[in-house]
Formats: sequence, structure tokens, C-alpha cells
Amino acid sequence: MAAVFPLDTTKPWFFNDTTYEYDANEDRWYVVSTNATDTVVQEFSSLELEQAAQDNRLNLIEDENLDQTNRIDAIETDITLKADKTYVNAQDALKADITYVDSQDALKADKTYVDAQDALKADKTYVDTQDALKADKTYVDSQDSLKADKTYVDTQDALKADKTYVDGNYLKLSGGSLTGNLNSNSLFKCTRNTGYAFEVKPNDSDTIAFIHTDGRFKSKRLVVAPDFTVDTRSFEIRGELSNGTTDSANFFYGYINNAGTADAVNYSGKTSSNTNIQNKESVDAAIAAAITSPVITGLQLKNATCVSNIPAENQFAGYYTAGSGSSANPYPGNWNQWIEIYNVSGNGATDFTSENTFDEDKMCEIWSKTGGRMFFKAVVDRGYIAGNNHYRISLKKVLFGTGFTGDTGTDGLGRTDGNFVIVY
Repeated sequence: MAAVFPLDTTKPWFFNDTTYEYDANEDRWYVVSTNATDTVVQEFSSLELEQAAQDNRLNLIEDENLDQTNRIDAIETDITLKADKTYVNAQDALKADITYVDSQDALKADKTYVDAQDALKADKTYVDTQDALKADKTYVDSQDSLKADKTYVDTQDALKADKTYVDGNYLKLSGGSLTGNLNSNSLFKCTRNTGYAFEVKPNDSDTIAFIHTDGRFKSKRLVVAPDFTVDTRSFEIRGELSNGTTDSANFFYGYINNAGTADAVNYSGKTSSNTNIQNKESVDAAIAAAITSPVITGLQLKNATCVSNIPAENQFAGYYTAGSGSSANPYPGNWNQWIEIYNVSGNGATDFTSENTFDEDKMCEIWSKTGGRMFFKAVVDRGYIAGNNHYRISLKKVLFGTGFTGDTGTDGLGRTDGNFVIVY
């Protein structure tokens, strides 16, 4: 029997066949009856500790009894759940091995998912087609890196126009026709390699002007191109010359002279009408026609042709000195050295012989056969035989020079029926 604390000190205390009484003066319990040797309990606290140990042992016994009761209840519950042998055998027959169960569990899906997948099933042709469209990982990764976030995509979608609107309002990349003006503050550039870079073709009929990819510009009224007749020309306007030459590069052009000499613009078209452009040739002819030439007596060469090389029979040439050498030149305006005449009989050439040499100042003039145009005028200071049947007239001071040995038109310097030379 467990002790009850605190102890009633007014009554004896019995413990293990021993009787104790309490002395209030000494605050101690004394053994008053026992079969054992009488002892005095010196400390009440030690009695309390021994009683607590006894209480703990009793609690452990009670806990063990409760655990035994729980085990009995569990055994009885398990017995009630047992099935008879027939039921157990039937359930065992339905059991599957673990491999089959695991494979079936892996295939299981809820009904909603299965129904959704069934709706997505396609026949083999469709599946094969989709497989053919699959891209490898590199391609997919590259495409993923190009993806834009939703904000960007939504912004772009807002800018999209339907096909009808685009076709009706925008020019196709592959062609089409503008119905209005084309304005731009940027550069128009054609990267085409050959042919026309820009073409003017009214009503899609005849081309009347173009800019070629090699830089040439051409129209029915103007040609500016790098393939000039000679490299010294800055521009050419082609047309029919006054002598009837068709589409000549000498109609109107800019001529670039050597450094130090002024450039020139030459014109060889019609000059007879009141509104025609005039050149020096036409002006000289007009002056000559208005003034009666005086009768000049002197040395004469008749019906001779001016050439740009060493003269032969019925020919003469003017010479130009540049640097250390002299050579025949086709332009009287360039002559600065001498005039050389082939010395043979006939056509008055006999005037320029060894009997008619001179070493004093005289005047020399060259005229067209008709007398309507003067090509050259200069002060000369000597006439002598230069050998090889040539009579040479030294130029002292050139006063005037014009014409071109290639001009064979009316009153042209290069006409084969000749001009005449006068020295007086």
C-alpha cells in the first residue's frame, strides 16, 4: 500500500512491519515497535524519496498492464477480419506478379487525360508527316533564342494588317506599279550589274532616256557618256553637221586643251538661220562676203589640199613645235613653226621655187578655193628650199588661225579640190 503524504504527525506511521511516532520537539520519527533493531530516522526527506521510488514502480506496472490490454484488443480485431480459406484462395487467384502490376500502373491515366489524348490521335500518314517536320535540337534552340516576350508579340500583332489591306495599299516586293508620287529624303540606289539602272519608257512603249549601269546617261536630245570620240572631250551633243554628216560627235562638244590653254566649245552645225549658233568660221565667212577682197599680187599656190602629215603632190601642211620636235598639225590655230609646200610644177606651185626665195618680212594668207573663208594669216620672214622637193615658209608672227584638216565640207580646209596660199 502506498503511503500518503504529507504524514499525519499526530498518529503513528507503519512501514514494513515497523511502527513510528513523531517527536515534535526533535522534529524526528522514532521506532516504537519492530522486530528489527530500533533505529531513528534522522532525515524526513530520505523517507520521501523512498516513497517516490515506490510510486514510480507502481506506475510502470500499471502502464505494462495497459499495453497488454491493447495487444489483446488488436489480436481480437485481427481475428474478426480474417476470411475463410475459400475467400482467401479466390483473392490469391486474382493476384498478378509485380512486373505486370508495375507496367500497368505506368500506363494508367485518369479518364479526362485518356479522352483528351484519344481526341488528338492521328492516323499514321499524319504522324509520319509531323515526324518529317521535326527539327534537330540545334535548330530548335536557335529558334527559341529568337522568341519574344508576350508584350513584344502583342505589340506586333496590333500592327498586323490583313492581306486585302496590304495588297491594296502597299507595293509588292516582286513588282507592281505606283499610282502616286514617290517621295524620299534618302538615297535611291540601284545595285543592278548590267543594263539600265533607270529607264524612261512612256506608256511602256519606246525608251526615250536611261541611266546605264556603266554611268552613261542618254536621251533623244542629249548624250553624256564616257565613250567620247576623243579623251579630251568633256561632253558631246550629237547631231547632223552642216555638211550633211548624220549623228556626228562633232556637232557640239567641249574640248579640253592642255594646261595653260583655255578650253573650247566647238559647234559645226547649221549657221545660216538668224537664230542659229555661230562659230568663228561662219563669222569670218560673213565678214569676207561683206568686204571685197583686194587684188593681191604675189606668190600663189592654187587648188592645193591642206594635210596633217608630210605633204605630197598638190598638198601643203602647217607645222607645230612642241618641246624639241616639230610635226604637221591639223589645226591652223596651232601652227607656230612653218608652212611647207610640196614643190612640183602645175597648179601654180612653180611660184615657190629656188628663184623666189626670200628673207624679208612678208604676209602669208590661206583661203578657201571659193575665197569665202580665210583659214590663216601671219607675218613670215623667210622662204627657202628645205630639200625633198619642199618649199618652206618660216612663221614670224601668227595673226589668225582656224579650221581643221578633217573638214571636207563646203569651204572646208581638207577639201580635196584644194585651197590657195598667197605670200605677198
